[in-house]
Amino acid sequence: MKNLLSTFLFICFCTSFLNGQGLTESYTSFDIRILKGTMSPETGNLALSFTENSIRELEYSFNNDYDGSISYTALEIGLKFGKYKGMSYSLDLSAPLSGQGKGKFGLSVGYNYPIPIGTMDLLFRPSLGFTGGSSNVNIGEISVDTVGIVIADTDYVDRDVNVDISQSACYLIPKLETTLLFEQKFGLSFSVAYDYEVFNNEQEIEFTATDFDATDVAFSDTFIDLQFNGTRPTDNIFTSNGLTFALGISWYYNRE
Repeated sequence: MKNLLSTFLFICFCTSFLNGQGLTESYTSFDIRILKGTMSPETGNLALSFTENSIRELEYSFNNDYDGSISYTALEIGLKFGKYKGMSYSLDLSAPLSGQGKGKFGLSVGYNYPIPIGTMDLLFRPSLGFTGGSSNVNIGEISVDTVGIVIADTDYVDRDVNVDISQSACYLIPKLETTLLFEQKFGLSFSVAYDYEVFNNEQEIEFTATDFDATDVAFSDTFIDLQFNGTRPTDNIFTSNGLTFALGISWYYNRE
């Protein structure tokens, strides 16, 4: 009887421990996060040269060494809804803060586990997400004068033109997020995730400038000479798989 009572008290204690401190059943939250991510180009040297096709026929060349890892910073916003203890869902949109990195939009499904800590609650949320997006690895930049240049029939005038390798892809993203929740109104979060490509398109060389549409050309285009480790690549030369870490703040709106 004593052992049975001890077991019952232990179960009651664990149940109250995992239910959080008087949490309402459901919530909606708005999240803002700063994300630090990585991508994985092949290790080696990338050289690009081309002649633009205006009457001046200006020549440009770039030479870059990649060591197998590229980091970037992105801003991410999210909308979460679900139960404080139970299933929850999140819509997330992210964009790199510079020309290099990954931009993504997608949905994740997770499960919240609340743990009381003093007057606060700690939410653990493992989740699995599916997102689509695009990634860019920077090769260099061209400063164009007021006379302008022509790249693949697009006339760029008086602009800085970024030259990147771009790719669109879809990802599966396992993620673990922890949020320190204050009075069910405000949260501080940290998360770690991994972007895993499940589908990707052929990579291209992309020319972009403010107020201009992007110009995309294939690796095999005749007016460019792209070399990776001394040979012209016939396939993608980097993967956008990689770890991401994020710090964020959240505003919570409780629902019964």
